[in-house]
Amino acid sequence: MNIECYLQNGEFTESAFANFNPIVEKLDQNVLYNAPVDLIVKFLAAFGKELTRTVISEEGVFYLASWLRASNLNHYLEINLGDKTCLDTFVEKENHLSLRAQPRGVVCHWVAGNVPTLAIFSLVQSILAKNANILRVPKETLPGVLKILKVLGGVQAEHQGKVLRGAEVLKSIAVVYFPSENPELNRQFSLAADCKVIWGGAEAVRSILALPQREHCESIVFGPKYSFAVVDEESVAPALCRRLAMDAIIFEQEACSSPQVVFCERKRGGERPVAGSNGRYLPKLAVELAEAFRQVSPKYPKPVGGYAKVLNARGIYWLDPGKEIICSEALDWTILVNNELQLEEPVMSRTVFIKEVDSVFDVLPLITNKIQTVGIALKDRPKTLDFCEQATRRGVARCTAIGTMNNYDTPWDGILYINRLVRWTSMRMSEGAE
Repeated sequence: MNIECYLQNGEFTESAFANFNPIVEKLDQNVLYNAPVDLIVKFLAAFGKELTRTVISEEGVFYLASWLRASNLNHYLEINLGDKTCLDTFVEKENHLSLRAQPRGVVCHWVAGNVPTLAIFSLVQSILAKNANILRVPKETLPGVLKILKVLGGVQAEHQGKVLRGAEVLKSIAVVYFPSENPELNRQFSLAADCKVIWGGAEAVRSILALPQREHCESIVFGPKYSFAVVDEESVAPALCRRLAMDAIIFEQEACSSPQVVFCERKRGGERPVAGSNGRYLPKLAVELAEAFRQVSPKYPKPVGGYAKVLNARGIYWLDPGKEIICSEALDWTILVNNELQLEEPVMSRTVFIKEVDSVFDVLPLITNKIQTVGIALKDRPKTLDFCEQATRRGVARCTAIGTMNNYDTPWDGILYINRLVRWTSMRMSEGAE
């Protein structure tokens, strides 16, 4: 079994290799190292602008293009590194101490297949850290990744007389595929890395972490996560529900940050005027979210697939008198209502579970380190802060406003990613040393 290579030495040609040695040897580890960080930021921002002018149908490309704004990239660098010039030179701190962020070297990315642009988000931050990169991309997202990288290859930027060309940057990147179940190729890939970045499910993460690696190799893990939302009834309004619908529509709930369940704190003494198909009342949130889906969903055509799980879930709820359901006539969207205080197995495909609770704090015992994002809409600010404090203490990585659940932030999964992609070095000189 050979390694299939689709990008090497700046060329998009398919080739096969028995091991990773010739792939690593061709990686240019100097092109980014010699470029000032401000030039790299300008180059990536130009890449984002070019993506908006290029017709690429891959899901998430327009968000990626917006995320590549120079202001956003500089924001990421500031949060992760403090002074970004530490990527270019030693930066003096105090007591004659200077710090320098050096690239780790060759970063090997195992990329999951649930979000097509995930490989690019992973890659771009490693480019900012001036690393060379090998992406192991699943077959289903490989064509989209290559389309996006071909756009990058045509970009160039200039800063203070220096020019960075996409054709040169591509020489620092390789794109490969090999079967995930092949132990020998996984072992070789691990041993080729100065840093391993792992995006995947629990089994994939465990197997990759168990592989042999070089003693200095850093492993950065973005494992399986689950996300939900909490709201109070006072916050339920058409605008909020449209934002919640969009959180469910983007990535078809396949992203780890997508809401699967929404817990709604019921208003004491509130009216329950709407009865569902099983004769039980429908929460205001369910009614308003259904209307939001009716308005928003047709604007974003749904990909084919995922129908079996949706049909199965609908059948269970239609037959259970203790549950309620609101759904489109076709399989565009589904709202499943029950008040069992638990997280639900994701159905995805724009399927949202709604559960009423007496207090949003009743949800806290459900939280573990597996919870990535909690979308929040609570009227009371101190209550919001209290909930976020307790939720993050129990394991939540992100508490964010509804409508921004899928925004790619830093830190992500509790990790300052760019910070981990560099190797911190120091220089301390005594006073008066020349």
